[in-house]
Amino acid sequence: MGFLASGIIAFCDNDGNTNGYHDSVRGQITGTRVKVLDGSEHTTNPKWLATASYYDDRYRPIQSRGTLYDGATGGTFTSSTRYRFNGLVEQIAESQTLNSVTTERNTYMSYDHAGRLLKKEQQITGDASNGRVSIAEMAYNELGQLQQKKLGGNIQSVDYKYNIRGWLTRINDPDNMGTDLFGMRLLYNDTDASLGGTAQFNGNISATVWNTQGKKKRAYSYAYDELSRLLSSNHKVYSTTWGDSTSYEEKNISYDKNGNITHLLRTNQTGGTLNDFTYAYNGNHAKLHIQKQLLN
Repeated sequence: MGFLASGIIAFCDNDGNTNGYHDSVRGQITGTRVKVLDGSEHTTNPKWLATASYYDDRYRPIQSRGTLYDGATGGTFTSSTRYRFNGLVEQIAESQTLNSVTTERNTYMSYDHAGRLLKKEQQITGDASNGRVSIAEMAYNELGQLQQKKLGGNIQSVDYKYNIRGWLTRINDPDNMGTDLFGMRLLYNDTDASLGGTAQFNGNISATVWNTQGKKKRAYSYAYDELSRLLSSNHKVYSTTWGDSTSYEEKNISYDKNGNITHLLRTNQTGGTLNDFTYAYNGNHAKLHIQKQLLN
């Protein structure tokens, strides 16, 4: 399967025959029109953005073509998708034409034997200086969990760790940032006395710690009721030790007997009240109105 010179998808089956798009699809969106709200929508000649979608005989989307809005001249776009024999996306070819200038971009995906994405690359047609560049490279552990993601040709590496239950416990290391831009640690049944929170053995997160380059390390500890519904989130900031912070918290959360939320209080940057919501309902799951809201 490949692309024709015109940009329309072309197929090469095992028998050597080339087939176009499937023209008898049912239940699929094959075209849309969206009116442009630029002041002309109430005139006799409004502007529309039209898109046509094409599918193969397995009802997989293989191409979309349409118009773009760029003022008076208008533009067009085409996006074509090529699949591997097992149905995974192998290549996406995209082009935009604006003011008679066409820009083309190709995205390539490669996979391992288990169908896990290993690499994503992009190439802009005519960009000889950069050529085909790596957007992301993925590595997996023995259990098939994502272990590392290298972004932008390894400009930034994101590392993932899990506990024995397969729950994500760490993204990079918030306690040892190095050159990482972001780090986060998730606590479940393991707790940190300086953060508070109660050990959770059912998958609920008892606390979250995160850090960004050049900023203070921060954390939330969470409290739940017997039905695992969130009751409060308590904010902490690390200087030389962990200190309580009343800013950006959610507290006093309550629910009715149907599980609908009835009250929520949020604090602002200084710890004052940002939102104080009381919820009322007309029957179950039909929100009638919010009775009270305080904004500072």
